[in-house]
Amino acid sequence: MSPRRLALTAVAALLSATAALAVGILLFGSLGETQGRILLTTLLFAVEGILALAPLALLDARRARGLAAASLALSTATVALSIAFVWGAALDATGGKLLATVTSFAVAAIQSAIVVGRARAADATTVRRLGRLSHGLGWTVATATSVSAWAAIQSSGWLRALGALLVADVLSVGLQPLLARRAVPAASRRFRVSLVGPEGERTLEVAAPDPVEAVTRATTGADRTALADIRAERIA
Repeated sequence: MSPRRLALTAVAALLSATAALAVGILLFGSLGETQGRILLTTLLFAVEGILALAPLALLDARRARGLAAASLALSTATVALSIAFVWGAALDATGGKLLATVTSFAVAAIQSAIVVGRARAADATTVRRLGRLSHGLGWTVATATSVSAWAAIQSSGWLRALGALLVADVLSVGLQPLLARRAVPAASRRFRVSLVGPEGERTLEVAAPDPVEAVTRATTGADRTALADIRAERIA
């Protein structure tokens, strides 16, 4: 099983466990301090699994491994610090600043992993420029957030500028998949589908409107139960 599929399974299991605990507490118990901590801990583990999906996808595709490793390390540190505070570690001023710093850079790293994972060789120049812009904005917002936390900046002008950067960052990330899909007609899209089976890995190039259809076309006539992993990557 690939790391990404393992993470998906773990996230599903953790979310199910969190929901089961919440239902059990609501129906049969009281939400005391210990129950609340257990619930938050399982939820934080699920969040870690969700955050890990983008960097694990990069590792699966053998792309930007340094960025993927940094993303995993920062997101793990964020969740570990959060769990420590949930279970009684003192969240003093320094602890709060440290958590804000690690979290902001974890978000920037995950954002970069998502952008890199989405990027395709067939992307238009506008989409590529937006990708570069989103990388810069993401790390700028993370740095400014960290500076704000440690310097305790409360200036209205500074906070407004930081908010404007954050909005621009979110917009630059959100526009990329929309413009990329708009630029290439569905009938012209091509995907590289990797099939991992008992005989090893083989790769097919398939014309399809979306990844699901690409996988369907690539596996037509094949025994899916014998395949250990299936990955589809858009190439045009």
